[in-house]
Amino acid sequence: FRRVLFRSRFDVVMCDVPCSGLGVITRKPEIKYRLMQGDITALSDQGLRILKNAAEYVKSGGRLTYSTCTITKEENEDNIKSFLDGNSLFSKVYEKTIEPRTGWDGFYICVMEKK
Repeated sequence: FRRVLFRSRFDVVMCDVPCSGLGVITRKPEIKYRLMQGDITALSDQGLRILKNAAEYVKSGGRLTYSTCTITKEENEDNIKSFLDGNSLFSKVYEKTIEPRTGWDGFYICVMEKK
């Protein structure tokens, strides 16, 4: 019931999805000891599912934001490409990857607009 009630109702929907966290590795070096390639693939798949679900709630002219605290292409750019390839109602209006460095976390953000 709620899913139908809120479909295409929001000006802005934000997806800060679960990710590998490689953008915060300077503060959390233990990430490199627990992370495996299969984890990145699973997290990427989960992020894309969340993005597709969230897109249902954006109204025409609204914005959908996807963000992670990682820098992997698979979790970021590849997910956005897959989403946009399968959803012609959205177009990218902003995209940025910030690489981690001393004193700075890395992250990714992409803003899309619904036609």
